[in-house]
Amino acid sequence: MTPSALKKKDISLLNKTLFDLAKPRLILRILVVIIACALWFLVAQWLLKFGARQDYAFLDQFNTQIVSFLNSINKYIWWGVILIGNLILYFVLYSWISNSIQRAGSIVPKPEVTRDLINGLSSDGKNVLAWVWQDQREPITIRVLDQTREQLKGDRVQRLAQVDQQRRLLGITPSAIGNAPLQGKTIPVVSAKEALQRSASPETEAPEQTKARVDALLADVNLQLDAQQEELGGRELVGSEGLKSSATHTLTDSPTQAASEPAKSPEIPTLKP
Repeated sequence: MTPSALKKKDISLLNKTLFDLAKPRLILRILVVIIACALWFLVAQWLLKFGARQDYAFLDQFNTQIVSFLNSINKYIWWGVILIGNLILYFVLYSWISNSIQRAGSIVPKPEVTRDLINGLSSDGKNVLAWVWQDQREPITIRVLDQTREQLKGDRVQRLAQVDQQRRLLGITPSAIGNAPLQGKTIPVVSAKEALQRSASPETEAPEQTKARVDALLADVNLQLDAQQEELGGRELVGSEGLKSSATHTLTDSPTQAASEPAKSPEIPTLKP
């Protein structure tokens, strides 16, 4: 198949996958909009009937011209109220739908859906998906798939081809960049139970293992510090004892030596006649 045909096939596959993923929420939004519009239609009909029965005769004591003027524009007043209500309803529904779409973008599809999608994409489509999927610490979400479709509609495939060509010219391998292309590899079949266990294991085991490693490291550091303190204390004790013993020997030896040595009498000079 030609690159353009592969590109159209990838876009069609993404459209189908996104539509299947968004179908439940799309039905819910349509139902909410229909119910809200129906309720507001009933309220608007009641407001028009209520406004048609209004009479401003109680304002005759102030000014009769005001009463006649309000009676002439009474219908438009209530239509203005309905128009304001329409604007309020529009902005409320628009805000709710926007928030719903934004929340849906963070939803992670089932592993089977993601596996079938990736295996059905061409090598260029996989490269674009890998390029869009920047935060690879988290699984692929609906927002990532939607951005992949938008990038495929543009010229991202040609840009990635230029990047690969320039990398080869510079001698840079894709693995050195940290976002290597998938190169047409298929995704191994993993059951939903295994995928949930794999996704849950890092969140439950990693903190405990990290804490155990930190505790062991701190214990080793404490032992080393205690050993160094004991060694320094022993050296200081030996040094002080050596000084004391040398001083004691000096003090004790000097009297004994003085006592052991005989006293020398002064020599008396002899006079020769």
